[in-house]
Amino acid sequence: MIKRLINYLPENGVGDITNVFPKSKEIGELLNIKSIMLYIFNKENVQKITKMKEENEKLQAEIKELRLTNDGSAFSEKIIRENMSKLSFESTDSIQEMKDKFLQYKKTLQSDNKSVKNKDLLYLVKASQILAEEIKYQMFLQKQAKYESDNIKKSNKLLEMLNTILSKNDSNREIINILKKDIQDNDKDISLLNIKDYETSLHNLKAKKEEIDKQINIINTGLDKFTYDEKIKIVNILDNAFQNYNENNIDRQIEQKSEKIQANNKEINMLNNMVDANTLKRFNDLLTNTYKLFNEIQLVKNDFSKDNFKLIFNPAKVSVYAVITEKDKEGNNKEKIYMPGSKARMTLWQLSTYLTMAKFIKNNFKGMPFAEYLCIDAVIQEFVDDKLPTNVVINCVKNFALKNEIQIIMSGALNTQNLNINQNELVNIDQGLNPWFNY
Repeated sequence: MIKRLINYLPENGVGDITNVFPKSKEIGELLNIKSIMLYIFNKENVQKITKMKEENEKLQAEIKELRLTNDGSAFSEKIIRENMSKLSFESTDSIQEMKDKFLQYKKTLQSDNKSVKNKDLLYLVKASQILAEEIKYQMFLQKQAKYESDNIKKSNKLLEMLNTILSKNDSNREIINILKKDIQDNDKDISLLNIKDYETSLHNLKAKKEEIDKQINIINTGLDKFTYDEKIKIVNILDNAFQNYNENNIDRQIEQKSEKIQANNKEINMLNNMVDANTLKRFNDLLTNTYKLFNEIQLVKNDFSKDNFKLIFNPAKVSVYAVITEKDKEGNNKEKIYMPGSKARMTLWQLSTYLTMAKFIKNNFKGMPFAEYLCIDAVIQEFVDDKLPTNVVINCVKNFALKNEIQIIMSGALNTQNLNINQNELVNIDQGLNPWFNY
């Protein structure tokens, strides 16, 4: 698969920098190219991912085995749900929730619920209604007390203002004394209104009503359709069932293993989207230096005349782009994307990526099944109208191949008379691959 994806640049994909390796766009190759990029730019995490996937497979096998032996817990769960339903508890709760409710019920049952059974339902309902009315009345008194207290406070403020005005004239002394007495009387009234703790009274009344309502609810939910002895039998059955379920808590084991699988999958997804920053930086530095090999071509010179020009490869999108540094309005250096403009420039960026990838894999991934050759189709045709760039491209690729011991085959429909190509380096296929065969 690697041969098809990163060893071959077909003519119909030349100049495509949004998907540098055009073969990866073919059906079925998307996952392959992602796996390759993940291995190259995230090698350390690949090992973690592999271990977690192996762990998940082991956990899945253990879950399957546990489910085969889960009949004991399944039977206990059935008994629990049936008997909890008899006691008018919600049977769709989790086993732990039902167990908590059961233990609470068991404590209540041990007191024999005599207080509930000996009370007449009508009496309890009547008591609840009386308490409800008393609560309403106390809330009314509380509101009225607050209202009266607020009014008196407002009156006192007015009296104090009047007192301040009249105190400026000594002839008003008698009136001032009357005002002071009125203010003192009002303060006493406020104290009387606030003497009762309505909050505590209301809290106590509501607590009593809540207790009576609970007793009413117990009777209304039909708990008394069983005799005390019958309830004891149900409790004993549930005791045994809960005990067996706990001893054979296979569901909890399955749940824990499933949670671990989910946690592993979440981390795998996170690691799959990560890239080792150091590896990517080394690749991008090499990519920029490889592109610089074509510096005799004017457009390449123009690129490197820009401040901090560099090529950036995106493993996730399998694309390549360039960035430069420019000053913003405040005079600060800011990195921005540099638009390529011409197809010739995009072709050289793409060709540089192919060359860099071949060199990077060869030097850093010795065990990777990578064929050390590239097949480049129609790239030099982008420069066919200009002799110098065409020769520069051919010479740079040839020197790169010799220096890095990588075999490179370049094909194109060109007039080779004006190009720096030795006859022993040229294979003319105008008449086919076999010149001795008559078509």
